[in-house]
Amino acid sequence: MYKIVKKSRAIQSVIILLTLIAMMTIYPIRMWDETIPSVSNQMLAGSSDSIGEDYLLQRFIAQYDHLGTVNLYIADFENGWNKDQRVDSFIFRMLDSNMQVLFEQKVDVRFIDIPGFCPVYINEDMNVGSDYYFFLQGQNGSRVWFGLEETASAGTQYVSRLVYNYDELQGYNIVGEYYYMVPLRKDKIFVYDAILLILAALLVGAVEAYFRLTKKDKLITVEKALRYTANIVAAAITGGALYIISVRRFFSGQFTDNIFYTIGALLGSATLFYAINRKRDRSGYIPLREKIKVHGADYLQSAFIAGIVWACCNYMNGLYDIHHRIAERQFIVFFALTILTMCKKKEIFSKITLVYAAVAAATVYRYYSFYVDYLAMNEMDLKAIRYGVLALVLSGLVIVTIAARLISMLFKKERMGRISLWYAGILGLFFILIIVFRNTRWWTVALVISFTLFYLRYALWDKKAHLLQNMSNGLLLHFVCCIIFSMLHRPFLSWVYPRFPFIFHTVTVTAVYLTLIICAALMKLMDKCKGTHKLKDMWAELLVLGASGTYMLFTASRTGFMSVAAMLMVGVIMAAGGVGKGRLINILRLFAMMGAAVIWCFPIIFTGQRIIPALSNDVYKYEVEVFPDAIERGNEWDSMYYITVERFAEVFNNKIFGIPEKGTSSYERSEEYQKYRAKRFNSNGEVVWEGGISDLYQSQESTGTGETPAGNDSEPQLNIIGTKTEEERAADDARAAELAKDAQEGDFTETPEVQEEVTEDISVYEKTEEYANGRMDIFRAYLDQLNLTGHDEMGALLPDGTLAVHAHNIYLQVAYDHGILVGVVFILLGAATFVQGCIFFGRRKDSVPCAAMPAAIVVAFATAGLVEWTFHLCHPAGFTLLVVLAPLLFDMGKKKDETNEER
Repeated sequence: MYKIVKKSRAIQSVIILLTLIAMMTIYPIRMWDETIPSVSNQMLAGSSDSIGEDYLLQRFIAQYDHLGTVNLYIADFENGWNKDQRVDSFIFRMLDSNMQVLFEQKVDVRFIDIPGFCPVYINEDMNVGSDYYFFLQGQNGSRVWFGLEETASAGTQYVSRLVYNYDELQGYNIVGEYYYMVPLRKDKIFVYDAILLILAALLVGAVEAYFRLTKKDKLITVEKALRYTANIVAAAITGGALYIISVRRFFSGQFTDNIFYTIGALLGSATLFYAINRKRDRSGYIPLREKIKVHGADYLQSAFIAGIVWACCNYMNGLYDIHHRIAERQFIVFFALTILTMCKKKEIFSKITLVYAAVAAATVYRYYSFYVDYLAMNEMDLKAIRYGVLALVLSGLVIVTIAARLISMLFKKERMGRISLWYAGILGLFFILIIVFRNTRWWTVALVISFTLFYLRYALWDKKAHLLQNMSNGLLLHFVCCIIFSMLHRPFLSWVYPRFPFIFHTVTVTAVYLTLIICAALMKLMDKCKGTHKLKDMWAELLVLGASGTYMLFTASRTGFMSVAAMLMVGVIMAAGGVGKGRLINILRLFAMMGAAVIWCFPIIFTGQRIIPALSNDVYKYEVEVFPDAIERGNEWDSMYYITVERFAEVFNNKIFGIPEKGTSSYERSEEYQKYRAKRFNSNGEVVWEGGISDLYQSQESTGTGETPAGNDSEPQLNIIGTKTEEERAADDARAAELAKDAQEGDFTETPEVQEEVTEDISVYEKTEEYANGRMDIFRAYLDQLNLTGHDEMGALLPDGTLAVHAHNIYLQVAYDHGILVGVVFILLGAATFVQGCIFFGRRKDSVPCAAMPAAIVVAFATAGLVEWTFHLCHPAGFTLLVVLAPLLFDMGKKKDETNEER
């Protein structure tokens, strides 16, 4: 970083580097897409008959693997009525080759010119060459006429077969434009890469010529050159963000939202510029190569711990047994790798491990040759087998290295690390009991074996003081990766999931996970506070703490807030130095810094989580999640379904403080949103319509726009192609007139569509929340059914005969699953862990980083466990708790261990 180079060479190197990065985004990353149109000759031959309760079914064959948009030609449209709400949309469903519905959406026609093309946003992956269908139907009495063309003269062979109700309209199809989105193809890749290379060569040459002519080629450090480049990139990002948020207002029509997003963009920009331009202390600079040489094993261990947390998250998100099997094996793989990082290089590459590796490789090859290759298995089963084989091989390597180390110590008469006998006795008793009373549960056996090996390897490790710090780093590394994933793929919704579930599909699990992250961030902050109280020295730790606290606020989870509050009280009080009044001042200072960090980060994270997923347009959802179509299809950056500041405040106040929500049941009906959606922009981006929805209707009615049905003789009409009889048309007209009359008189007798919409808008979480409110009944059921030996099945019967799968209390759950005796020992182990954690902190606070972590984690675990299930091999909270027990077992001596102090 501090290498001295010529300024011209630095600029040229940056140009070449940026060019290479740009080329990589084209290939192999393939970030950029191109649009391939499939458009017919558009020779209008007539129109369909009116489509109300009838339907049109259009078949087409997929030409590429992702369909972005389809423009359908609408010849005419007549609105319907839903109570007093005017309906200006029709139903669009997409079906696969098996006639299974892929998705359904309501297509709004208010802001298109009729007759003309109406865009339908698809954004769906396709199987090239397979048949797909469009199902088109009116909504709440609305009627639509589609323009038709003759298939023979359309000029495309990929669209054919049009069905009107049950009758095929032979020789016709809907006039449409199909736009496929695919990564740039080879010819364009070569063209764009060539353009980039030419531009780079010209710029490099221009820089060389400039400095030769001016003879001002000064010396500069690599760090300064990178800083200049980063400032330019950051300025471009800031300018673009402010333009689309504040000038064009692409994401909201509400003044409050745009002001808040602007503040978030400015604060984010300020943070970015500070991170780039802050002064760095060069006195303690260590080259990256030296850092890797000294701390490479620690970096690997942190990365593998992040992998373990990833596997735990996969387990918690798993919906089926196969998902859980895969996650468990992923867990074992990364756990084994974590244990192996405690070995010295000579232990891993010894003769015995090389022999084991050869035998394992031969066994795996034979297994795959004679078993996997000859069985027809689906991808999930193969994935489970691959992870299972890898888990067995790595677990065997762990056992071999531990056994070899123990044998070596026996011959050399070396001693293992000191052990706390009383605490080890309680933990050992618990491990024995959960195996004896496992009651068909094999995960308890896997837990005992895995962590027994882990504790043994830890006892043999000469860098015990590194574990808690590596654990914190691993948790935070996973959290940072999750922020990136969430920003790109997990939109923050307003009506379906207003309590943001982050990377999970259950908001309570999210809250427990974030409690662990806040604890890890707090530990890093506490360690930094030991040497300084200057904000400039701890800005990174405060940012991570502020980001994790912000996401916790997004969950609006009382469980999470309660757990964090308990953990913070213990962690801050333990870590705050000084005595008497000075200690109180330190505690208040720490809480003030953490509060300021959350206040600073909240607008930044809120703005990013609202805007970036809309720009990314690549939603990742779990099977139990139901996202609004406008979000999944990515067609509306300003959709009502994205979170707003006002909506978040309503939900938060309701869930945390019990303040009733003041919003309507549908944000689409709010006057402010309707006024905004009614705005129409010209080609220059200038607003040409400022009226509300009612004003727009009046304007249309006064000019006759969009109000003339196809059957009206006052306007020239297309040739009607279809099978509807005069009697059916008369019935449609009578039905439409009746709906319009009911809307004017306020007489609404039929509301099936309204009920359907309400059902769709209820989220999975909101459905389960009603069930979760009965926790006292669940607790009572579990208490009544406790026994000494436990139960085979997980779940107690409620008085109404339903099964409560979880007790929503970890103490009741352990006692129910394994018996009352195991439950008592479990509580005793928790109390002993807290006591041992406090003793450990008192003895090691000055020599071991993150020394307060065991006590803080057990408090967070115990508090969350009052209302949630948190103890399992693959639960993030259970795994974290069991890991931080290791120092309490083998690092409790009063004397300092020289090898333990090395870090």
